[in-house]
Amino acid sequence: MTKLDFTLFKPWKKGSAEELSGLWGLGPVELGFLLSPGSMTEALEVRFGSKVGVEVKLRGTTTISNETARFLDGEQDVRAMERGVWLIVDNKRLVYAHSLIPLESLEARLRNVLEEMDTEPIGRVLNSHNITFTKKKIEVGLVMCPQTALDLDLERETIFFARRYVLVGKKDGEESPPPSIKAAIIEIFNPRLVSTGSITL
Repeated sequence: MTKLDFTLFKPWKKGSAEELSGLWGLGPVELGFLLSPGSMTEALEVRFGSKVGVEVKLRGTTTISNETARFLDGEQDVRAMERGVWLIVDNKRLVYAHSLIPLESLEARLRNVLEEMDTEPIGRVLNSHNITFTKKKIEVGLVMCPQTALDLDLERETIFFARRYVLVGKKDGEESPPPSIKAAIIEIFNPRLVSTGSITL
């Protein structure tokens, strides 16, 4: 997968679990994955009882788009670390996670760690280095992403649930520390994890 190329159907949607359930008919487990403020890696491990692995599809640097800069409340035309991975349990691709991390918002030491541990989920890397992270601006949408569909042996026109959020991580034990990392994350869900069977556009 070279770049994350997807079509978003209707604007990203903010809302409570009750609102999104009513809108899309989602069950509590599916809503839990879409709206979870915690670690996706940990949520998958609890759900399936197995360790989450990573399949790296994309890594490098890029210039973030103006839309991403606005979402991050940051500057435009800045360079960012770009990373795209499948979160995998028992050889099953479950969530495609795409990260854009502006280099100006990333500690140099943490950048080296992320580059060295690029086969580990970001959440696990942050936890292992005592960096507490929060997810802000969680929004949910429906997307068509041909490369994701190809990776899952599905039709190119398959519709997926996706979410995006801003991840902010700070070092534990420091009083009011500046963020160690600030990133824009998009996660696209295998329909076996978050079903789109009843969705009509």
